[in-house]
Amino acid sequence: MNTKKSLSIQKKLLLYFLAIAVAPVIITGACAIYFATTPLLYFALNPVKNHVVSYANHIRQELYNVREDILYASRLPGMSRLLTFYQESSDAERVNLQEDMVNSFVELLSKRKKYHYISYIDETGRETVRVNFSLPDSWRVIVGDQLQNKSHTDFFINSIGLPLGEVYVSPTILNEENGILETPYTEVIYLATPVQDINGQIKGIITIALRAEVLFKPLVEWRISQYPSAESFVVNEKGFYIAHSNSDKTRGKQHLLEMKWSIFSDYPAEISGTLLQSKEDGFLETRDSVLVYTRCSPVFLQKQHSWGIVASVSRTKVYRTIDHFKYMFAAILIVTLAMVIFIAYFLSKQFTLPITRLRMGAKLISGGDLAHRIDVTAFDEIGELAYDFNLMTEQLQGLYQNLEDKVSQRTEMLQKAMEDLKHKDELLEESNQATLDFLKNLSIQLRTPLTSVIGQLSLLEKNIYGELTSKQQIAIKKIHKNLFETFKWLDGIIRISTLASAQTSGDLRVNKQDFSVSQSITQAIHSIQYALSEKNMLLKFESADDLSIYSDKEKIDEIISSVLHAVVHHPLTHDGIITITVSSEKQEAIIVSKIIFSTEYPESEKIDDIYKALTEPFIHSPTFFNITNLSICVSRALLIILNGSLEVGFGKEKNVISITISF
Repeated sequence: MNTKKSLSIQKKLLLYFLAIAVAPVIITGACAIYFATTPLLYFALNPVKNHVVSYANHIRQELYNVREDILYASRLPGMSRLLTFYQESSDAERVNLQEDMVNSFVELLSKRKKYHYISYIDETGRETVRVNFSLPDSWRVIVGDQLQNKSHTDFFINSIGLPLGEVYVSPTILNEENGILETPYTEVIYLATPVQDINGQIKGIITIALRAEVLFKPLVEWRISQYPSAESFVVNEKGFYIAHSNSDKTRGKQHLLEMKWSIFSDYPAEISGTLLQSKEDGFLETRDSVLVYTRCSPVFLQKQHSWGIVASVSRTKVYRTIDHFKYMFAAILIVTLAMVIFIAYFLSKQFTLPITRLRMGAKLISGGDLAHRIDVTAFDEIGELAYDFNLMTEQLQGLYQNLEDKVSQRTEMLQKAMEDLKHKDELLEESNQATLDFLKNLSIQLRTPLTSVIGQLSLLEKNIYGELTSKQQIAIKKIHKNLFETFKWLDGIIRISTLASAQTSGDLRVNKQDFSVSQSITQAIHSIQYALSEKNMLLKFESADDLSIYSDKEKIDEIISSVLHAVVHHPLTHDGIITITVSSEKQEAIIVSKIIFSTEYPESEKIDDIYKALTEPFIHSPTFFNITNLSICVSRALLIILNGSLEVGFGKEKNVISITISF
């Protein structure tokens, strides 16, 4: 018995230990490194995120505070009196009403010290009361011709129509006085809300100009110890910087602060688009930096403005901590793997040492030293195996003494039985061969008179011997049908005897000679004429040359006849056209002859059943007999003897089956 060389038990145990221990360690380590990257990145960016979020909260809180101040100012008693009685009062009374509001505005400005000015503008857009404030603690009341018409300003137009209690917030712009930018330039954010008199009539707006530096100074001055070179900035909804920690990118002096410095000039379009369109917190990675961003849009702004707050840190510094963890974890993983491999090797050696001793002892015993005994050093499973092995050796040593006599006796009995069996096989083979020869000869002998009967019936059908009555014609048709079935069974007997004969040693001999293939095909066609007529089939034999081959003529004749019977005798074969072509070609100094049987069937839907019968192995039972399967199996068996082949396949058309025999 041939066995493949395999690994030793020690190596197998070592591999098992490594597979059980090393694979989980590697998988766990790789997964830990992979899945820990994102949490570590979040951890590394946590200080930056806290800054961005806290700054956004700072902006929201400041805007909420201003909102509360402006709503407080709109509800002052002096404001209610001013709105209700100002138009109907005398000049002296108007001055008193204005002074009351000035005192309230001054008190508010003195407490906050972050507003540029606060004013009341009537419904026509004309400033009625205004108080300016300058750091550190200087305020000035604007009176007379210095009061301006603000009806053209965006904050007046957008706030005068708001419902009572709502506040408009403007973009960050430069303050204007009488249509001219105030110098030095002052960046402000206007907050405005409508006010009404006691009759519920809108009488104008209250406006507070918030200094922008109150919102943006913490961002510009922000620094973090982990990332000293980090930058932070605020962009408006158009992507322009309205605050930047880098002084080289300070805001410009245009009216709407839209200058060349924008995120589109510093970052790719997809990054810039994400920063402007995202509604949630997050971070983005570029080639050189990591951007942590959030949106700042208090609820009361009603989506009037939305600022993006972004912090940019060096990608290298962010990933330095992550890489340090990966390297440290990889080093621990390598050390762990080395320890696991060492322990696996040590354990495998300890496990296999007793087995090695047992194997060496077994080798000596197998060499004929039955007196050798294996040392039992432990009473574990291997020790018990060694003890049983020694016991087996003792019994083997005792049995070996009587073994030769018993073997001699058994050998003599076996030889006698083999001779008897051989004689019986020879008798059985002769009997089987005689039976097959008898059946084959019987079939051939019966075909001759039956063929004559068919010929006479054909003459009767043609009225050679006189007119036949209708009953006689029906009787002749029945005789034809019965004769056709008889011929099928006779052909089956020939096929069965041929198939059985091909399996015997005598038929394996090949008697080669030169003969004409066309002549063999013509003879086979002549023998199948009765079946072609019964099935109403047309047979075409196309042969340009009379091809002469050197092979076993008897077997070739049987192959051609078997293929024709397989095609014609199938129950579904009717009204078809059989075309036979013969060709030969030279393949590597060998002449290969081919005979192709192409059968065209009129009913293409049944062609699969015919193809199945031509390709399935022969099945025979008392209730089933298929001459088609049998005939194809005969052809294949004979072609094997001739080193040939038989292939069944579909033709170019769907209703054509092609059978090709090559030899």
